Amino acid sequence: MKMGKQLFFILVCALLAIQSSANQTINTVSYLIIDYSTTFQNNDDPTASSIFEKALAYYNKKDYVHALPLFKQAGEKGHAESLYYVGMMYFYGKGVSDPDDHSISTKWYKRAAEKGHPLAQCCLSEAYMNGYGIPKDELEGFRWLEKAAEQGVPSAQSIVSHVYYHGEHGLPKDIFKAIKYGKAAAEQGESYAKSILKNIYDDYGDELVAIESYSHIKDPKKNPMSPGNSFVKALKHFQEKEYREAIKYFRISAVQGDISALFNLGQIYYHGYGVPKDYLAAFQCYINAAKLGDPKSQYLIGYMYYDGIGIENNFEEASKWFIKSASQNYPKAQYYLGNMYSDGKGVVKDLNLAYKYLQQASESNDEISKDAELALLFLISTTLNDTIK
Repeated sequence: MKMGKQLFFILVCALLAIQSSANQTINTVSYLIIDYSTTFQNNDDPTASSIFEKALAYYNKKDYVHALPLFKQAGEKGHAESLYYVGMMYFYGKGVSDPDDHSISTKWYKRAAEKGHPLAQCCLSEAYMNGYGIPKDELEGFRWLEKAAEQGVPSAQSIVSHVYYHGEHGLPKDIFKAIKYGKAAAEQGESYAKSILKNIYDDYGDELVAIESYSHIKDPKKNPMSPGNSFVKALKHFQEKEYREAIKYFRISAVQGDISALFNLGQIYYHGYGVPKDYLAAFQCYINAAKLGDPKSQYLIGYMYYDGIGIENNFEEASKWFIKSASQNYPKAQYYLGNMYSDGKGVVKDLNLAYKYLQQASESNDEISKDAELALLFLISTTLNDTIK
């Protein structure tokens, strides 16, 4: 059955405010209420559709006591719109005795969302983002919001664009996905999406124009603006101390998600090669590479949090990034993590883990190995003295 157009009020989940590279703070409200008209195709039998129509008639008369069991009956027959309505009624406490139990509303939203209902996907996203009757999981919440965006919900498209532009919820920045969803939302009149697109082109306009000008060359080996080729150009300019040109090509490569370009660009800003030192810009480059799995960048993010370089000191955040890096056998991260577990700094004190990480660092070929060896000996001697006492 194809539903006629209806007006829905979508509650879209809270997203974090973040400081953009242009030093402007973009905030999204806790609940973004949007008018959205949709047609949704229910794959169900005529009986379910007939029951739904009866339920909807009761619902529109605010006779929730009679509407709810009929929505449930149609929902059990696979009618996605009915499943969504049941979830909504439980969430808002319409005709139910336990309105505060969000685990029930979330269960029904999930059933509708799994059948492809876009508004249920938005509501399930909200449930994951806020822990409504389900363990809080921001990344899973975002995944459901992206599914709704793929189905054309403009508010979802705007927020997904925002997330990819800023690299939130543990995701790396993806400028091209940000543009894709931003354009889709802007075409439906979303003003926020238009502002995101403006920010993107203000920040990356030159790089995007350069990439687009060679987009007709599909072979990355022949395309001078491909991530690999632009990185090689950048490296050559860097070695010749032509830093402005190096930055230009590193940025072209980085905007396409090249990890090495992101790391090297971070190094330029951190050390001030040809430009004033800019720790915040370095941090933004490192963290994107870190989210893409680069162990050296993960260590550097941990180090910047540890020492409060360009950002506020935060031992707990430092330990998280050191753990990610150490799990990939990066010796400097292992050394710092060993000391943190030894002292209980940012982590629960654990001498066994301290020993483990310091030993790993001491056995490496890295320059930090000698410091790790000394720290390990000190840890052993301290532990022995405490045992003797």
